[in-house]
Amino acid sequence: MICFNSKGSVTVFLCIAMPVVILLCLVFTEIYMINTGKKMVEDQVELAGYSVLSNYSDYLKGEYDLYAYCSEDHLLENSIRELIRDNLASPAFYRFKVEEITIVKEKSLMEKNTLKQAIMNTMKDSIFETIATEVYDRLHAISSVGETIDIIKSKMKFDEKVKKINENLAVLKQLFDGGQEQLFINILKSDSVLKSYIEEFYAVYDQLTAINERIRELEERQDESIYEIELLLQEKGTLKEKITDIYYLHINDFIQALIQLNHQAFSKITDIILNQEEMYVISNAMTASAKRMKDCPVYLKEMIEGLTSVMVSIEKAVVIESFELLENKVNENIRSLTHLNENMESVYQSVIEENPITDRYRYDDTSYNSELTVSLIDSTIYGQQEDNRSFFEKLGEEIINQQLGEDIIIESGTVLPSGLLEDENQLFDIDVSHDSSEEATGALSSVKEMLSGSLERLKEQAFLNEYIILKCSSQTGSGNKLESSFFQNEIEYILFGNHSQHLNTTFTKSAIMLIRFALNTAHVYSDAEKQIKANAIAATVAGWWTFGAGIPVISNLVSCAWAVAESGLDVKSLSNGGSVPVYKLIGDWKLDLGLNQVSAKTPEILKIDYEDYMRLLLLSKSEDDKLGRLLDLIQLNAPAGFDVTEAYCQVTIHIVVSQRGFLGKRHYFEIEKTAAY
Repeated sequence: MICFNSKGSVTVFLCIAMPVVILLCLVFTEIYMINTGKKMVEDQVELAGYSVLSNYSDYLKGEYDLYAYCSEDHLLENSIRELIRDNLASPAFYRFKVEEITIVKEKSLMEKNTLKQAIMNTMKDSIFETIATEVYDRLHAISSVGETIDIIKSKMKFDEKVKKINENLAVLKQLFDGGQEQLFINILKSDSVLKSYIEEFYAVYDQLTAINERIRELEERQDESIYEIELLLQEKGTLKEKITDIYYLHINDFIQALIQLNHQAFSKITDIILNQEEMYVISNAMTASAKRMKDCPVYLKEMIEGLTSVMVSIEKAVVIESFELLENKVNENIRSLTHLNENMESVYQSVIEENPITDRYRYDDTSYNSELTVSLIDSTIYGQQEDNRSFFEKLGEEIINQQLGEDIIIESGTVLPSGLLEDENQLFDIDVSHDSSEEATGALSSVKEMLSGSLERLKEQAFLNEYIILKCSSQTGSGNKLESSFFQNEIEYILFGNHSQHLNTTFTKSAIMLIRFALNTAHVYSDAEKQIKANAIAATVAGWWTFGAGIPVISNLVSCAWAVAESGLDVKSLSNGGSVPVYKLIGDWKLDLGLNQVSAKTPEILKIDYEDYMRLLLLSKSEDDKLGRLLDLIQLNAPAGFDVTEAYCQVTIHIVVSQRGFLGKRHYFEIEKTAAY
């Protein structure tokens, strides 16, 4: 403890302590000012960042609900510098000085992730989530389309195999029983031409033998017989020429032709066996597809069961064991004919060389009397029908080019944000007028690929797709159509990215028609009356001369032709703002086929419209393409002077500020702040 006992001591103490106290106060004040000064600078930089964001594009906000600012670099830097300098000028005793400012514009709207995030921010409202859920429920009926398409494709492929088997059977029919051919396998009978040729050959041989015997007799006699011998030698030469002709022009050619016919038969039988094995594989695949089907309408399940039943019965009709036996029989005949040919060659050489024949070869008849079932399809004849596949095909496809209006074209050389401008898309083009279902099955595969996993992707991309539906116009006039819109059909541009509005619209209609083709084909297969009539037309078109070979495939193609025409009518209805069931009931069918069918129709609530098909088609497009083409539309629709490449959603400000303290020292603050929407 220190005690002061005089005024002098206190004075000395104060003189020593006061400067220290004052200095400490100045130091603490300096520290306080530095901290508060730094906080003021941080606040001002943050304020400057929000000031930049507040100057968002009225066009982007007003038309697309997107927040982004557009400003040239030097103007942005000058405005921020002035704002910070003005705000830091007061209070003056802080004596701030802006040493350095760096502004970085970030998250360009041109970046796909930035644009997507901006859209997600707009679509966070619960109302859009509700919309996405409702869309999911409405389109749920399409979930079984992939399996349905697989089954119809299997049926068509199966019928192609049936057609090949029937064609081979028709050839076998001619090979075995003749038909239009003069030479056929079963010609080898007891009274066959070959037997008569062989008998004629040996008859000439017997004559030669007799002449040789006579010549030997004459040569042994001593009388004058030279003249007779000369005559016999001449006759002998003539007979050798005759036997050569018989061998080469008849026997050898005949046997070779029969061997060739048997080889053809062997090839056809082998092909039948291979196609039957492929039928078995297809049938198994179809059964497996049927088992995988979920949430399938009852009438489609019935159709699937019916098709499966038909295929099983056809499989049973092709008794593979009988064809294997027939194959063995043909092989045996080839060996027998080959042996006969070798023996006859040996006999011929012996005759020409005038060697005696000790054992004449006799061909034992092994003719076939096989009963071949030529047609495997039992078609119910509805009546004589006209093959009007081409008419229905044309009727459907003509719809695509209707209601196009005036074309709008992006000028050549226009620079688009996406850098995408496509011209190579295919219009709907399925030829059902020829006799192969390859194109039809290919089209069905395209639809399955287009819709594969659609519902899963629908949830993932619902917000982006709903934003496009909400903000962009389409054929039916839906969406946010601007007065200054470049395209009238904007969603169609996002889907196909062509320079021509006409092409984008026709490509979109083609894509919708392809989907409707698959769904309407399923309907035709599920309607027993339509199938009966299709089979009747196929029976008439195929003709008796095909032995029914073309019936199954042509029946498929008649069904496909009706589906094409009906799909055209569907597209027309959808383009006019109407709606169509996913899977049609009999009462929903528009095309008049003369069946006069009356049945229940699908309730309106279960139908889907043009906008829903836009949703489905948007699912088939990549996210990058959709975002890129959306940027194209934003730029094409923008007012003069707007450049979407200069739109940003984030700014980072880096600043160096100095502050002079009470003690005269200048302090430096380095601060960086980021502001984003």
